[in-house]
Amino acid sequence: MSTTGGVQKTRRSHTKSRGGCRECKRRKLKCGEEKPSCSGCVKREIQCEYYLMAVSSHSSVNADTSASLPPTQTASSSVASSTPPSVVYTTDPPPATWPRLEAPSPLDAEKRVGHFDMEDLKVWNHFITSTAPTLTTPFEEKLVSRALSCDYLVHGMLATGALHLGYLSVDPKEKEKYSYLASQHHDLALGPFQRAMANITAANANQLWVFSTLLMAFTYASYRSTEHLFPFSDSPSKEVLSNWMLCIRGCVGFVQTALRHLEVGPLSFLISEGLKVETAIADGAVVDPEVDQSMSLLKNTVFQMPIIKSTTTVEEMEAYEDAIERLRNSFAAYARGLDSKMTRATAALWVGRVSDTFIRLLSEKRPPALILTAHYCLILKYCENCWYMEQRAYYLFEAVKQTLGEQWAPYIEYPHRVLYSKTQV
Repeated sequence: MSTTGGVQKTRRSHTKSRGGCRECKRRKLKCGEEKPSCSGCVKREIQCEYYLMAVSSHSSVNADTSASLPPTQTASSSVASSTPPSVVYTTDPPPATWPRLEAPSPLDAEKRVGHFDMEDLKVWNHFITSTAPTLTTPFEEKLVSRALSCDYLVHGMLATGALHLGYLSVDPKEKEKYSYLASQHHDLALGPFQRAMANITAANANQLWVFSTLLMAFTYASYRSTEHLFPFSDSPSKEVLSNWMLCIRGCVGFVQTALRHLEVGPLSFLISEGLKVETAIADGAVVDPEVDQSMSLLKNTVFQMPIIKSTTTVEEMEAYEDAIERLRNSFAAYARGLDSKMTRATAALWVGRVSDTFIRLLSEKRPPALILTAHYCLILKYCENCWYMEQRAYYLFEAVKQTLGEQWAPYIEYPHRVLYSKTQV
């Protein structure tokens, strides 16, 4: 008889390995122990222990430094729990389930998704206390707690907060530091955000929407040089999100795509606010006579020019007329007395609602499209009391004026006069 037949089968004991990475141990997951990064950390897009150990051995900074910035989940995981954690500012040590904030070192210059350091904590505090109240989306405690379960949203908040700190800084080195930090967090947020956008659900629609509002603020504040101002610019900067108009259009369009989820979500009240803006625009009012007269030059003079008539199709003319009517309604809505946040929403809606044909005409730098955009700069001027809209109207107008040349200067005389007058519109 075989000796193996009499051997009683027993359950193999589980031997705990000391080689598992810190993140897998914290999450109570089996670690593959691959090096330099285990498969679990690679999948979750977080920094693995093996790299952190190398950093701590060369750093004089105490690796036990910790602070109360809660963890985030990746976009592939659940973006919101049924009972989101509340945001509590405390001097007590953070719970053991929260990750430690890694102290920066020369060997740890690059940031990773879901990992934060003490500088980030400073930016986070600034965003909650100072930046959030300036945005069109209210970041109440409930919303912030939901954000903490969404990696790209936290990075988006940090990017916007860093951009705001840079704006407030008077020291050029500080401005440069926060600008770089903002870019880091912005770049980290885009990957998970774009992956989440490929599958919009009731669980992630609200986080995507909030990130879209942050993206609009970031876009308005960041891209102001001439090569960034026109759609499909010939310069290399046309890639990714350097084109502000296309970014705004995407963000505005998202609301329509995800409307059925947003209407029943925690931010449904914002849908009502948006409808107020739409109603104000649709209802219209008496447009300022000077604005109306200046814009009428397009229909009465520019469109009648042989060079314009011979190079404009029926579809293109309809696109011009639609854009003109939408802009007239925007001016009328402003005349009804919109507050600052609704005025910014109106500015975004015009860019988001004009036709693709009009955007193409603007990208081709057709004079009628440029002249109309010069008038749109007045709407942007109405928004300049907000930090991330400051000077946006002037940058865009100067780009339009330089592109048009002296030949078309009479048709943008009114917006030029208003923009550079010493009195506020």
